[in-house]
Amino acid sequence: LEWMLTGKEGEEGLGEDWRQTLEKALETAEDEAVWLFPFGKYKGQSVEEIARHDIGYLRWSLENMDRLSEGMKKAILRAIG
Repeated sequence: LEWMLTGKEGEEGLGEDWRQTLEKALETAEDEAVWLFPFGKYKGQSVEEIARHDIGYLRWSLENMDRLSEGMKKAILRAIG
């Protein structure tokens, strides 16, 4: 969905109605997704699993991992409250 929202130079792009629909769909998908850590000592574990036993790691990751996607950051922030 993100790819569809990013317009390419010289392309007509999406109409505003389609753009708003896709943005809402992307927001909903990010909110409902199960975010897994793809690396580190918790590789393959969900943000929710990590929050249950090492919330400090999630706080640390927000402060120190500059390559986290916006979706992952939002999931961590929801998990740590």
